[in-house]
Amino acid sequence: LPSVVMLKAERGLGSGFVLNKEGLILTNRHVVAGGDGRFQISTQGGLKTEGKVIYVDRKLDFAVVKSDSIKNLNPLPLCYANYPDPGEDVVALGSPLGLAGTVTRGIVSAIRYPSGNLKDVAPNYVTLIQTDASISPGNSGGPLVNRKREVIGINTFSQSGSNSQNL
Repeated sequence: LPSVVMLKAERGLGSGFVLNKEGLILTNRHVVAGGDGRFQISTQGGLKTEGKVIYVDRKLDFAVVKSDSIKNLNPLPLCYANYPDPGEDVVALGSPLGLAGTVTRGIVSAIRYPSGNLKDVAPNYVTLIQTDASISPGNSGGPLVNRKREVIGINTFSQSGSNSQNL
């Protein structure tokens, strides 16, 4: 949690996490879309500072925000080894509805590739990790971590409606 931040701007809010000790934060592109590219960043430790978008990948829905004031936060390690297996425990970290420092637990339900109803959500070369951990508006951009505390994915969206729960 100390490496997870809340990003706020005029148009909304989301989450992100520290990538390195130089103040880089990874989040979703849709969290930072629109506006002037400047965000208020809040850490769990109470630090409030500003950051600026320095990179956007529209195809993969990633963005990098830079803040010179958070250089001493520890980065979260990224898992490069492999994707999780269905049934594996995961934790989603973020700021749902602006409630910073929120943790939800779940399991990996499936590993999916965009097809059918998911074709409009992500490019066909992206791997999606389906989990039943609660994801709400504001969780976007926050990390999905495994038992080793490695980032295995980024919380991106949830399916809502009368026919789905925690999807």
